[in-house]
Amino acid sequence: MNVSGFEFCSDPFLEDYDAFDPFSSYEPYDVCKVGTGLQVGRIGGFDCAASIAIMLGGIYLPRSQEPDRCTEVNSQLPDSGPGFYTYGPDFHRYGQPGVIDLLLQTAAAWIEDHPGLEIGYGDISLLYGGAFTGHNGHRLGLEVDVRPLRTDAANAIVFITDPEYDRDATNALIQFFLDFNSGLIRTIIFGDSSIAGVNLDTSGVHNNHFHGSFFSGVNCR
Repeated sequence: MNVSGFEFCSDPFLEDYDAFDPFSSYEPYDVCKVGTGLQVGRIGGFDCAASIAIMLGGIYLPRSQEPDRCTEVNSQLPDSGPGFYTYGPDFHRYGQPGVIDLLLQTAAAWIEDHPGLEIGYGDISLLYGGAFTGHNGHRLGLEVDVRPLRTDAANAIVFITDPEYDRDATNALIQFFLDFNSGLIRTIIFGDSSIAGVNLDTSGVHNNHFHGSFFSGVNCR
């Protein structure tokens, strides 16, 4: 494919960066530039002959992977608020605004009937989403990790195998999540087989948190 003109990759997810190497790969975006009359082949290791295309700088360039970053992932969950606390780095807690609002509303409604039992919110997504080390998902601001509840009501980690794990309270929280967000929540993944309504994970990964995934009204792809 011959391309006329000289173009740097023009991409909304790169606008916050003052400079980047146009011959390098910005994960998960492939970054390249083309010159007048240049035959687009392999540029800096980027397979420009791949079948998927993306518009960069007003021209179409094939690229090797589908984009999964999203400018809608721009709302940060506060460190704490009515009915919830957070754990982990604050830059891990970006989501789509609608999802952040749901998390705030869920916690505020929960604490009214369960005083002293705050919800512990953890990882959601990085700013603008994209690949998130340690997670297969959490790319589009639609997923959240939530701690199980403890018998001592402490705002701390607990595993489902620990004596401090409060199965009844955690079950109540998960059922509340499902009911309060009915039609808005896609799945909840958890490691406790005794809790109804969850997708069971027997790997042990979800033994110290459950993973909620919301539907989105925003098409990031």
